[in-house]
Amino acid sequence: MMRAGQGEKAARPYSVEIHSFDDVKRLWSGVRSVPGRTEGRKHYHEERYCLGLYLLALGTNGLLDYPFHVAEARQPHESPDFMIEWPSGQVTGPRSNKDDGRSLPIPHDHQRKDEQSTGGHIAV
Repeated sequence: MMRAGQGEKAARPYSVEIHSFDDVKRLWSGVRSVPGRTEGRKHYHEERYCLGLYLLALGTNGLLDYPFHVAEARQPHESPDFMIEWPSGQVTGPRSNKDDGRSLPIPHDHQRKDEQSTGGHIAV
């Protein structure tokens, strides 16, 4: 299911194919533990954590269509952090930015009426 690079993401970007909610839970299990600042935490740890939490929230609420592909930006600090290619062929680029208060997009096909009026985003 997953191919994840060891070390810096510039050396080997993170890429994963998600076929089911079980895959989402496995992804979350692999990224939810983030090293402390003095224990070698890198920016990509936080980005992957945010991605895992985002997909877990969507999957828990039945808002994901499978299969889909997630690829991390090829260069550090490239925006967006990840590109998600959905089964419809639509590509979205969620970006984690804990400092600016922005939210992450919900796949358009699954937005409820109240989300459509707010641009289809959820705060994380």
